[in-house]
Amino acid sequence: MASKELTTSAEASYKTCENRKTQLACEVWIQKDQLVRLSVQALNSDQTFYKGLSISVTSDFKPVDAINVPLTEERVKQQILKTANTPFEFISIQIHLDPGLYLPKISILNELRRTALTNLEAQVCAVHQRVAPKYDLPKVAKKNTKKEATDKHISALLYLLNPEVDYAKLEGINAFYIPLKYYANKKFEKVLQTLAEKGKLYILLPTIIKSNYKNLLLNQLDRIIQTFPIQGFVLSNLSNIECFKEYAKKYEFITNYTFNVFNHQTIEQLKNLGIKKITLSPELSKEHLNELTENADIPTEVMAYGRLPLMNANYCVLGKTNRCYPTCQMRCQENKQYFLEDRMHLKFPVLPDNMQTVTTIFNSKITFLDSNQLSTNHIRMDFLEESIDEINEAVALMRQGKRKSGDNYTNGNFAREV
Repeated sequence: MASKELTTSAEASYKTCENRKTQLACEVWIQKDQLVRLSVQALNSDQTFYKGLSISVTSDFKPVDAINVPLTEERVKQQILKTANTPFEFISIQIHLDPGLYLPKISILNELRRTALTNLEAQVCAVHQRVAPKYDLPKVAKKNTKKEATDKHISALLYLLNPEVDYAKLEGINAFYIPLKYYANKKFEKVLQTLAEKGKLYILLPTIIKSNYKNLLLNQLDRIIQTFPIQGFVLSNLSNIECFKEYAKKYEFITNYTFNVFNHQTIEQLKNLGIKKITLSPELSKEHLNELTENADIPTEVMAYGRLPLMNANYCVLGKTNRCYPTCQMRCQENKQYFLEDRMHLKFPVLPDNMQTVTTIFNSKITFLDSNQLSTNHIRMDFLEESIDEINEAVALMRQGKRKSGDNYTNGNFAREV
């Protein structure tokens, strides 16, 4: 779209909407041998912020005797009314103009108007200034403990499962985070049993849980726990803690990246809520990741590999709807990969979830961190489209403290300096 067309379209989007302005009364003095003055007073009795406020400003200029055409009240009024790009409008203008006078620069009135309106805004801000409340955050004792020379504990999140794939070939993985929807589908029972033999099995709860899906989930959960050797849950939001609190004593609770853990206070509060392991925010730099890890009372996990989710949308981009309809072509059931392509021709993978009509959009590049630079032994690796061989290769490199580089890989914010 051309810039002119875009501008026109943008203006049309807000010109027709409600745009209330503060109504003002104005009084102007342009008198012989006197400095030009302007007074502004708010009229809107229903707008408490401006109620009763007034401002007076004085120019450094005096009017002079007119030689040809003297200044008129209409000319003065035209200049005062120019408030189109401000949140104000003049309803009443009273002008005290001596005859036969002239202003050497008409911009004197513009400057007075702008100064008066600016001072009026400053006055209302000063009168209604809010003071932020002070909170005493809990003190967290820093331990500055270093990572012990133990083997890395690697957890693998498998976004996609295929019953035709032999997962018994996976190597070097200690735990598996598997999305909840696969536990509810009987055709994946053999796959899940195979994964349970290779490592600990956890249920990854969805980021968005709709009310109808919540009832289905709670009804299925006891059957799932009896069928599979579940070790715990990967929680995706705070409501999960309350929703599944009856399982907290028997099963391990791990927070997902969606908890946005950035500081020690959050870690301490989550620990008090019964969390056993915390996934730190992937937006943190190496310095902050290691500082949090070294001083936390509970294990912290770092997302060191995988395409980071950019968005979890309550919408299906394949069906172009926010719910499933009988006429849907069910493209999400096909064994195909979908992606969004931007203007730079970068491809962002799209993962639909037909159980809730939710879509996850992933980064175009794969994050791959050097695990030897991390202070934690708990490494999380997220796999989306990788084959078994590619998974094993990535896990082996992670255990060796090596990484792949190139156009398809990124450090994310890991090396960022703050």
